[in-house]
Amino acid sequence: MSKQLVVYISATGTTRRVAQNLAKAIDADLAEIVPVPPFTAQDIDWTDPTSRASRQHADRAMRPPISASPSADGYDEIFVGYPLWWDTAPREVRTWLESHDFTGKTITTFATSSSAHAAHSASNCTIRHRTPIG
Repeated sequence: MSKQLVVYISATGTTRRVAQNLAKAIDADLAEIVPVPPFTAQDIDWTDPTSRASRQHADRAMRPPISASPSADGYDEIFVGYPLWWDTAPREVRTWLESHDFTGKTITTFATSSSAHAAHSASNCTIRHRTPIG
């Protein structure tokens, strides 16, 4: 049986709850990607051009810092969860993805959103060696 990890980042708690339920359902370990600084309500106000979500959308090369980088070592299958910001994952997810080697691992993404479609988000994420996830 493969060893599984559910990794997530959450701005409002919705993705956290989904990740917790998934980890429990599949008996997987659970770990959080912690942004620096932590998300605020203003950060996710997509109508504000100075919000974190808007700035990240405008700068695809941005790789914001994270304070906790859950290790992918020892896992065969990793589920990566995130809220959708402008149809893609917050850039902190890319910071985490690019800091690990996923050779030989199965990566599955899941996303939460009140308005965006998740199908676009997986095609916007890549991991080391330019392997698409999703």
